[in-house]
Amino acid sequence: MNIQPHSKLLRNQGLFLYLPRFTFDVSRFTTMLSNLKKFASTRSPKFLFLQRSFQNRPFHLLDIGAGNHSASKTKRLFPNCNYYGVDLDKNYNNDEADFAAMTSFYEMDLTLLNFDVLPDSFFDAIWLVHV
Repeated sequence: MNIQPHSKLLRNQGLFLYLPRFTFDVSRFTTMLSNLKKFASTRSPKFLFLQRSFQNRPFHLLDIGAGNHSASKTKRLFPNCNYYGVDLDKNYNNDEADFAAMTSFYEMDLTLLNFDVLPDSFFDAIWLVHV
């Protein structure tokens, strides 16, 4: 076997393993991984609905139960989304990045059936996930 100087030969328990040298472009790999994550994220039923309905067009989304960093995840996948959140507690698993991603947040108890603060005939989609 002719081993080139740029190759490595490893010996492990009497077995020889030939590893040719290769170059690894970290920025290209990072971009590919990011695109793969974005693609995989849009395959969840929650985001698949938005993808099919709006694609890259702007839309107004009202999220009932807007916790668990949903705003920042949604805006990362759908940058043209105008995200409006409703929840009982403003600080339930949200951070500054989530509030920056929201167009508006309504801290309210929907069981009181007082919806005066929400605009009529305004939202293109309303979802309730994990409520």
